[in-house]
Amino acid sequence: DEELRQKEAFKKMMLEKFIEAERIEQMNATKRRRKLLEHRREVKLTFLFKFNRLETLAVKTQVILR
Repeated sequence: DEELRQKEAFKKMMLEKFIEAERIEQMNATKRRRKLLEHRREVKLTFLFKFNRLETLAVKTQVILR
């Protein structure tokens, strides 16, 4: 009886630890996805900014050359 109770208590404890580890892993995955999306947005904005600067420079250069 005592051994059975100890086994059940151990199984319960291990299940709780597994559930907690899974919850933490899920949070980490969500955070990773959020960071990746944030990085992609920043790269896109940087690209658009540089492209617009080059486009503006090209237009100004054409006006000067005419």
